[in-house]
Amino acid sequence: MLEPVRDIPLGEIQSATYGIWYQGLCCVDETGSTNWGSDEPYVITSCANISASGENIVRTETHPVGAGHYNDVDTGEQRIGPVAACWEGTDLPVSISAVAYEHDYGDPNKFRDEIDAAVKGALVVGALLLGGGATTKAILAFVGPLLTDAINWLFGTDDDPIGVAQTEVFDHARLEEMGSHPMGPFYPSNLWGHFFTTHKGDGGKYVAGFRLVRDLPFEEKVIIL
Repeated sequence: MLEPVRDIPLGEIQSATYGIWYQGLCCVDETGSTNWGSDEPYVITSCANISASGENIVRTETHPVGAGHYNDVDTGEQRIGPVAACWEGTDLPVSISAVAYEHDYGDPNKFRDEIDAAVKGALVVGALLLGGGATTKAILAFVGPLLTDAINWLFGTDDDPIGVAQTEVFDHARLEEMGSHPMGPFYPSNLWGHFFTTHKGDGGKYVAGFRLVRDLPFEEKVIIL
């Protein structure tokens, strides 16, 4: 069974700052029907939460940070890092949407800005559709499908999306449960994470890894036999 290493007072945990960190990307199968040549993939993450005062907060990043895209990626290879924060905060729940692209001619920063605007719009539309009594978690759950629709409408030239947007929503309980377990590998690769998003399209398959962190470090559960 699983037991915590030690207990942390509930008040300390509830006031903690959490984070979601991008860890890297694994190429299960490169894009294209013939796998000729190499891919130049990148990932855009967009995290959204609603503050205690009701403000919509969106943070959108392009990975690999500072490089635009990865070079010369072939089937079975992985690119670890650069490790980068996708989101940090105290207001939960939080959603993270990840979109993978194959770089052809487009500007990743342009797509980042478009996705950032699409997520902000999805939050507004979700709140309107669900009404004033909707929970924050329910509104954030609307981001995924609406973002996918926006991407299908906005893009289709320059760079090709690899599949559709993948969205995860984390409330306090889910963050604590997943963060208190050790990171695991995406087998068979050197990419480790607390959770992974899978991106399939144009004949290719990519997996992005993410780590959950807390400023009061998670106490990992240990297995007692």
